[in-house]
Amino acid sequence: MSKQTKVVIITGASSGIGKSTAELLLKENFKVVLAARRLDKLEEIVQKLSVSAEDYLAVETDVTDVTLVDNLVEQTMTKFGRVDVLINSAGIMPLSTLAEGRVNEWDNMIDVNIRGTLHSIKNVLPIMRKQRNGHIINIASIAAHEANPLGGVYGATKAAVLMISNSLRKEESNAKSNVRVSVISPGAGNT
Repeated sequence: MSKQTKVVIITGASSGIGKSTAELLLKENFKVVLAARRLDKLEEIVQKLSVSAEDYLAVETDVTDVTLVDNLVEQTMTKFGRVDVLINSAGIMPLSTLAEGRVNEWDNMIDVNIRGTLHSIKNVLPIMRKQRNGHIINIASIAAHEANPLGGVYGATKAAVLMISNSLRKEESNAKSNVRVSVISPGAGNT
């Protein structure tokens, strides 16, 4: 299958790594489904690149809400009929010490970074298994591997993404589903 026919869903596509990845794949003529809470930011990306409406789909999606992720994947299937790649890039990184006790920030990070990843996997995995092909790429962080005094909770959420990825890879290998699973652990960078 050529890249022109591969369908890629990218969560967190309005900024950071998700945005940079979406821009690159759109320039390379992949079919890209951009998902983020800020629909206006997604539309700015495709307008800037003058992408044809038949080559992309922009869907307002909060990955913490499983029904919105259900909708994202349903719209993808309606428009393109398949999902070849999922890039789980949605994530947040408020930094603080544990002593500060920022419970609301912690809960939000857990919801976006862990539950959001799980919601997306839950929706694309049955499709990829049925297709007998697919690739799930989860964005973790170097913080999943190295402790930081300001990033205990963030690092824990990204360690969870790493463990989810490693477990899913073994699960799909055992199932002989031909679904590949990758995890990327970037450090801080300019996107």
